[in-house]
Amino acid sequence: MNLAGRDIQLAIFDLDGTLLDSTGVWDEIDRDFFAKRNMRVPVNYGRTIVHMGLEKGAEWTRDNFCPDEKPEDILAEWRAASKKAYEEDISLKVDCTDVLELFLAHDVHLSAATANSEDLYLPCLKRLQILDYFENVVDVNSVKEGKSSSKIYDEITAKYGLSKENVIVFEDSLAAMATAHDAGYLTVGVFDEKSNKGAINCEDKCDLFIEDWGTFCRQIKAKRPLPILEKEGFIVRRFCIGYEIMGFIHDSHPLDLVVPQSIEGRPVLSIDAEAFENHLLHTVTLPNGLREIHESAFRGVKGAAEIVIPASVQSISYCAFCESSFSKLVFEGYVLGMFCSFVGMDNLRQIVFPSTFTRTHFRAFMHNTALEEVDLPEGMTHVAMQTFKDCSSLRKVTLPTTLKRIAPNAFYRCPKIAEVIYRGSEEEKAKINIDKEGNETLLAATWRYLK
Repeated sequence: MNLAGRDIQLAIFDLDGTLLDSTGVWDEIDRDFFAKRNMRVPVNYGRTIVHMGLEKGAEWTRDNFCPDEKPEDILAEWRAASKKAYEEDISLKVDCTDVLELFLAHDVHLSAATANSEDLYLPCLKRLQILDYFENVVDVNSVKEGKSSSKIYDEITAKYGLSKENVIVFEDSLAAMATAHDAGYLTVGVFDEKSNKGAINCEDKCDLFIEDWGTFCRQIKAKRPLPILEKEGFIVRRFCIGYEIMGFIHDSHPLDLVVPQSIEGRPVLSIDAEAFENHLLHTVTLPNGLREIHESAFRGVKGAAEIVIPASVQSISYCAFCESSFSKLVFEGYVLGMFCSFVGMDNLRQIVFPSTFTRTHFRAFMHNTALEEVDLPEGMTHVAMQTFKDCSSLRKVTLPTTLKRIAPNAFYRCPKIAEVIYRGSEEEKAKINIDKEGNETLLAATWRYLK
């Protein structure tokens, strides 16, 4: 696979902050760790230790901030705090599996190089169903060097008998970017909200800096498109382990869209960007097994009243359903990655969440002006920033007893909220961390308690 004038035969991916949306978890762990010791998190602490690995990071933290503590105790505290997040909560970066599929389709070997520990990353990769993409997952603990050294990349490259000229490295950490770049690897810096936002001259530490996986993937496809085929009335793209639906073959398409579960025995895994944008469709049926719905895939669809999102779907990209006519939205499972996915749906009146939908996503259901009631299920713990911003007709909100946090502006500019049904007691409600900023109408509404 030719990239930047190089014959790429091996791609090495960092995990935390690059493929896994996990750096926010470590920020929270750092805050709690230092708060217990009546300290603030030191400036650039996270960026300093992120490439070291947990064991050396614990030693460095002891040496610099906790001289009376043992590194093994610090390490145990970190692992206990992060275990649940990696086993249950951490999600993939949106569209990252597209890039993995793309490299595999061009016979590029995939390996992972991480500063994390196997007991944390391995259960996470298995849960997110991406472990099988990688031929090797190597961590800094096994090579006895952090990412301030290129040893981890060098050892992976040596396994394949390749030159550095044939290897591409993806990293979010500024220090790791610089290490790989200075060692001679084609290095791609990956934007991350926590690890490199606002950093100066990121581009100087790598050969290419990307804002998101979806854009990068589309750029690569445009330069060397995968085979495009016509199957079962659809234009499709074939990957190693399945198909992506790109749209209808003909303009005179059926009004009842049924996306097949498989084509010629291979599963249908994704729906491409803009695949059905602005189409007139009476019904839309998505198959179980579908994993990803890309940017603007159903944007502006008219005619259809209900859409069911199968439990298998892991990622719904930017504006995938924006400005569409669906009046009822049903989730059968928790979607790990969503961003502004269901915005401006003027007919949307009902959202059905399962108990497995543990948290909402940033701006997921913003500006749905026909939405009058929201019933959040038992099991949901967090409502993200601006989730229901500008839902100007919203009158009634039902909250679960499992709720722990309502982020700033979650219900911003929802002036008609008059009633909040809380399934717990008033005493339990007092334990919810509700940020006052932008949630004034919610807090001022009449609260009814079911206990």
